[in-house]
Amino acid sequence: MDARSILRPLLFVSVVSMGACWSPIPAADASEIDTPPYHLTRLGPFRASGLNNLGQVIGSGPTANNAGWNSFAAIYHSYGERAGTVEAILGPKSAGTEGMALNDRGQAVIHNSNTIFDPNESETLFWDGVEARGIRPQSQQNPFDRFYGRAINDSGTIAGYSFPGGDYQTSLWSDGQLRPLADSPQLRYGWPSAINDRGQVVGHASSLGTDPRAPWTRSHAVLWEDGQEIDLGTLGGEYANASDINNAGQVVGQAQDAEGEIHAFLWQDGTMTALNGPGVRGTYARAINASGTILGHGLNDDGENVWFLSSDGSFQLLDDLLPPEFDIKWAYFDDINDLGQIVGRGYDELLGPQSFLLTPGSMDAPAPVGSIPTVIPEPTTVVTLGVLGLVLMVRRGRTRASAR
Repeated sequence: MDARSILRPLLFVSVVSMGACWSPIPAADASEIDTPPYHLTRLGPFRASGLNNLGQVIGSGPTANNAGWNSFAAIYHSYGERAGTVEAILGPKSAGTEGMALNDRGQAVIHNSNTIFDPNESETLFWDGVEARGIRPQSQQNPFDRFYGRAINDSGTIAGYSFPGGDYQTSLWSDGQLRPLADSPQLRYGWPSAINDRGQVVGHASSLGTDPRAPWTRSHAVLWEDGQEIDLGTLGGEYANASDINNAGQVVGQAQDAEGEIHAFLWQDGTMTALNGPGVRGTYARAINASGTILGHGLNDDGENVWFLSSDGSFQLLDDLLPPEFDIKWAYFDDINDLGQIVGRGYDELLGPQSFLLTPGSMDAPAPVGSIPTVIPEPTTVVTLGVLGLVLMVRRGRTRASAR
């Protein structure tokens, strides 16, 4: 996790959902889910964060010798004329950026860390496939007015949160305009996670809790649509978080039941249903694609983290589908696209942090990564980092001297 996780509210809900239900999913034989073995494509130190339905993976590549800001926004191409290439989205001077999300038109949301050096720069950049432009709240009353983009759909609409005039606000950016997600929000500190092509946004937000000492301490799964804020409820407990939505309006995430147990859920047609498989508890649904295939994880009876696929009421452990050459440790599977490709990251004992792409065996294997471009931070960036380091060292020395 990066510094953005510090802003993510670890919140809980206080109301019991109307219409929520609990129904475990039966185990499935391998034949019950039409999922052939996967091709494994190793993406190397490229740090993947998502993929689109063309097999393009967005993320960040390491700068030369990890100098300065040690990442740059990049895209890996599975197929087509640029198959096997990792492209620095903003070119050779893109150090200090990170690829966040990518749509099927090749448009991307980019996080820009260089705002620490220039407050006039935008925290979020929109890449239209040719050039990047910054997104800022209209007020621009002070250099801390920021917009943080989280997800993008195929129309180029970006969901995120902003600080117009210093106030926190869930926001939607479209056609060059930034506006609130809800016209009259009842919840606070919303955290959008995903947006579909219908403009529906899901995530979570806090509500008024029961503890008077900390009134805003509960989290709801939320659907934002047409300026409305829709509370999706829980499974009977105090917590819910929506992580993804497909174009059919199916929502997945994680919620607490009345006994305090955590379950992955599928929400559709106003009803939240728990997703559970035999021998797996504490489940969490990470993503859902157009066909309704759900990617998630939980703990087995030995307390080990395991990943699963769920489709049409069936449940299967992803470990049973991995190719024998898959030897990546502590794997985290981040997203699944409409082709059934799954992107993730983990750790290789010899090579260190690695990302990977799993492609169904019924498809052609993606081209292997040829090389990752070299991006060198500009001298001003490196010098600024050095100055900041010296300042911190001096301050630390003065603090220790005064303590004596």
